[in-house]
Amino acid sequence: MSKAGLYTDMEVRCLDDSGATCDKISFHVHVVIICSMSYYFQSMMSLNGISGCDPHKYNEKGEVIVDLNDIPASAFAAIRDFMYTGRGCEKMEDVSGVLLGADFLRIEQLF
Repeated sequence: MSKAGLYTDMEVRCLDDSGATCDKISFHVHVVIICSMSYYFQSMMSLNGISGCDPHKYNEKGEVIVDLNDIPASAFAAIRDFMYTGRGCEKMEDVSGVLLGADFLRIEQLF
Protein backbone atom coordinates (compact mmCIF):
# COMPACT_ATOMS: atom_id res chain seq x y z
CA MET A 1 0.00 0.00 0.00
CA SER A 2 1.40 3.41 -0.92
CA LYS A 3 1.64 6.20 1.61
CA ALA A 4 0.03 9.55 0.93
CA GLY A 5 -1.01 12.83 2.50
CA LEU A 6 0.13 13.80 5.98
CA TYR A 7 1.88 10.45 6.50
CA THR A 8 4.21 11.21 3.59
CA ASP A 9 4.62 14.79 4.81
CA MET A 10 5.59 13.48 8.24
CA GLU A 11 8.43 11.52 6.65
CA VAL A 12 9.76 14.43 4.57
CA ARG A 13 9.07 17.10 7.23
CA CYS A 14 7.35 19.75 5.12
CA LEU A 15 4.43 20.72 7.35
CA ASP A 16 5.10 19.00 10.67
CA ASP A 17 4.63 21.32 13.63
CA SER A 18 5.61 19.30 16.67
CA GLY A 19 7.68 16.36 17.77
CA ALA A 20 8.28 13.69 20.36
CA THR A 21 11.42 11.98 21.60
CA CYS A 22 11.68 8.40 22.85
CA ASP A 23 14.97 6.71 23.67
CA LYS A 24 16.74 9.83 22.29
CA ILE A 25 15.09 9.28 18.87
CA SER A 26 13.12 12.19 17.41
CA PHE A 27 9.72 11.73 15.79
CA HIS A 28 8.06 14.48 13.75
CA VAL A 29 4.30 14.85 14.00
CA HIS A 30 1.39 17.17 13.27
CA VAL A 31 -0.37 18.57 16.35
CA VAL A 32 -3.80 18.20 14.73
CA ILE A 33 -3.22 14.46 14.16
CA ILE A 34 -1.76 13.55 17.55
CA CYS A 35 -4.31 15.63 19.46
CA SER A 36 -7.22 14.12 17.56
CA MET A 37 -6.04 10.60 18.44
CA SER A 38 -4.58 10.99 21.94
CA TYR A 39 -6.24 12.46 25.03
CA TYR A 40 -2.75 12.84 26.54
CA PHE A 41 -1.55 15.10 23.73
CA GLN A 42 -4.90 16.88 23.55
CA SER A 43 -4.77 17.73 27.25
CA MET A 44 -1.11 18.72 27.13
CA MET A 45 -1.42 20.98 24.10
CA SER A 46 -4.56 22.72 25.34
CA LEU A 47 -3.19 23.43 28.83
CA ASN A 48 -2.77 27.23 28.83
CA GLY A 49 -2.19 27.06 25.10
CA ILE A 50 0.86 25.12 24.03
CA SER A 51 3.16 27.27 26.17
CA GLY A 52 1.80 25.78 29.40
CA CYS A 53 2.46 22.13 28.63
CA ASP A 54 4.93 20.11 30.59
CA PRO A 55 7.14 18.14 30.04
CA HIS A 56 8.20 19.92 26.89
CA LYS A 57 10.91 21.82 25.16
CA TYR A 58 11.06 23.82 21.97
CA ASN A 59 13.19 23.23 18.91
CA GLU A 60 14.88 25.92 16.82
CA LYS A 61 11.62 26.53 14.89
CA GLY A 62 9.65 27.12 18.11
CA GLU A 63 7.80 23.80 17.82
CA VAL A 64 6.85 21.86 20.96
CA ILE A 65 8.90 18.70 21.48
CA VAL A 66 7.46 16.25 24.02
CA ASP A 67 9.76 13.85 25.88
CA LEU A 68 8.13 10.43 26.16
CA ASN A 69 10.76 8.68 28.25
CA ASP A 70 8.46 5.85 29.35
CA ILE A 71 7.64 4.64 25.82
CA PRO A 72 10.17 2.65 23.78
CA ALA A 73 10.97 4.22 20.41
CA SER A 74 9.83 1.12 18.48
CA ALA A 75 6.48 1.23 20.27
CA PHE A 76 6.00 4.95 19.63
CA ALA A 77 6.86 4.45 15.95
CA ALA A 78 4.04 1.89 15.71
CA ILE A 79 1.68 4.17 17.67
CA ARG A 80 2.51 7.13 15.44
CA ASP A 81 1.90 5.00 12.35
CA PHE A 82 -1.48 4.01 13.81
CA MET A 83 -2.40 7.64 14.50
CA TYR A 84 -1.72 8.48 10.83
CA THR A 85 -3.01 5.35 9.08
CA GLY A 86 -5.43 3.58 11.43
CA ARG A 87 -3.49 0.34 10.99
CA GLY A 88 -2.52 -1.58 14.12
CA CYS A 89 0.79 -3.02 15.22
CA GLU A 90 2.26 -5.43 12.66
CA LYS A 91 5.14 -6.88 14.72
CA MET A 92 4.21 -9.19 17.56
CA GLU A 93 7.32 -8.25 19.55
CA ASP A 94 6.06 -4.63 19.74
CA VAL A 95 2.53 -5.43 20.95
CA SER A 96 3.10 -5.08 24.71
CA GLY A 97 5.04 -1.82 24.30
CA VAL A 98 2.36 -0.46 21.97
CA LEU A 99 -0.43 -1.34 24.40
CA LEU A 100 1.44 0.24 27.33
CA GLY A 101 2.21 3.33 25.24
CA ALA A 102 -1.40 3.56 24.04
CA ASP A 103 -2.56 3.38 27.65
CA PHE A 104 -0.11 6.12 28.70
CA LEU A 105 -1.08 8.34 25.74
CA ARG A 106 -4.78 7.51 26.25
CA ILE A 107 -5.42 6.31 22.72
CA GLU A 108 -8.68 4.42 23.15
CA GLN A 109 -8.72 3.09 19.58
CA LEU A 110 -5.71 0.86 20.36
CA PHE A 111 -7.22 -0.84 23.44
